[in-house]
Amino acid sequence: MSTETATPTVPANFRYRDEHGKMISKDVAMTHRWAHKEDGTPTKIYLHRLAVREAMKNGTEVPKRPKKTYEPGSQSHADVPSPYDLNRRSGYRTIFQVLAENVGNVVPTTELHDEVNSRLQAEAPEWYGARYSETPYDVEANAYVMTRAPYNVKIEAMGQRVSQVDNGFVLNVDVTEPRVYRKRGRKPKVQEVPAPETTVEADNDTAVTVTGEAVVTTVA
Repeated sequence: MSTETATPTVPANFRYRDEHGKMISKDVAMTHRWAHKEDGTPTKIYLHRLAVREAMKNGTEVPKRPKKTYEPGSQSHADVPSPYDLNRRSGYRTIFQVLAENVGNVVPTTELHDEVNSRLQAEAPEWYGARYSETPYDVEANAYVMTRAPYNVKIEAMGQRVSQVDNGFVLNVDVTEPRVYRKRGRKPKVQEVPAPETTVEADNDTAVTVTGEAVVTTVA
């Protein structure tokens, strides 16, 4: 039986400690994502860390963080429920919008690249110019990220799937079967077995020793 981390009441004079129990500042805690940047209060990550440490100290069951679940929001694009906030500027959101307008059809990478960059630039020219004036937004790399975990978890939880097909990307909806990933790993090393040596007697009183492809001639 597993337990979930409860959210304790945080005192006003809350102090942070590192892995060794040494007291640290809020700035250091922020770098570890243990403190919120807005007000310095502890994050769920740090509170769970404290709960685990306390459970191990007392010999009780170690709590587990609940798995995050996703539900379709009220926003949609081209009649496709959006896993992204459409009111927020985002490259992932724009990629989704282009693919949603072509559900079930492969959008060539070059076409997707041009369309996404064009929309981002038109939507926020100053923001786009400050970041992508020299090198455009890398649509192919980020679209590929949307096909892999953990970024695809939210998408697939909504019955959707982004896949890379040939030289393009496609968004499928109403997906019910689980995704099958290709097995990856190193090929087993093949141990080389030396060829057996054979000796052949020649007519001119010489012995020829053959080892693999090498030939050594010995005078008798």
